[in-house]
Amino acid sequence: MNGQMYQICTIVTAAKIALKNGGEIDYAPLNYEDETKFLFQDGSVARSVSEWFERTRKLGLDDMKFLSPTSVSDRSLLGFSNTTASGIACFFADGAASYFTPHWEFTRQSSQDGKWLITYTQNKWENPPEQKPKFDDNRAEFASVLTRIKALAQEIECEHFAGVFQRALNALNDDDTIAAEYIDKNILALPKPNLGLFLVADISDVFGAMGSWNDSPPYMAQQKGLGKEYDELSDELLCQNRLALLYAINEW
Repeated sequence: MNGQMYQICTIVTAAKIALKNGGEIDYAPLNYEDETKFLFQDGSVARSVSEWFERTRKLGLDDMKFLSPTSVSDRSLLGFSNTTASGIACFFADGAASYFTPHWEFTRQSSQDGKWLITYTQNKWENPPEQKPKFDDNRAEFASVLTRIKALAQEIECEHFAGVFQRALNALNDDDTIAAEYIDKNILALPKPNLGLFLVADISDVFGAMGSWNDSPPYMAQQKGLGKEYDELSDELLCQNRLALLYAINEW
């Protein structure tokens, strides 16, 4: 899964757990984070997820949601940083709402391998909806597109991706799926149906840069006269992938 999307999911899940149990947020920085800070509208800065959460809670934080578009104008850009257009929506007891959008900047100053400086900026949500966004379980629709795009991958001789889509289908149909070791502990605390959809979305997130479903497959599809099918199924896969994440992280 895209690292930026993954971090937002882990932050929101950790925050929702803390809101439910009334305790402190338990967020462990990811190994590629150097610093994560939050810029508030009043110009103040929180220099950790914990500080940010406590400040928003003191402001009357009532709920938090992960938000993301379900389509993009150019899937090939998803392999680059700052292209997900996703963020964290905060809903307050007085009816106000705001959202934090991230910007990632790579640095080699902190270690030989380099890490990321991540800055979330608060934006006021003008005229927020009366009802908070709700998302449905899209398991059936997800299974349908995975089945069809797997068949396309086989037809254009992309056996690796056919295998990826089959793994996603297997996970979707297996209530006892074991999460990969890297999955955050807060994500693992999700109810089983939500965790299952999260894992399927993780497996089937094939939209990246070199070596991804965006790389050679579109040309292989064009060579077989299946370019239109490739584009339509890829758009649908991205949509169902995002809808699965929206349900998994928000609806519990």
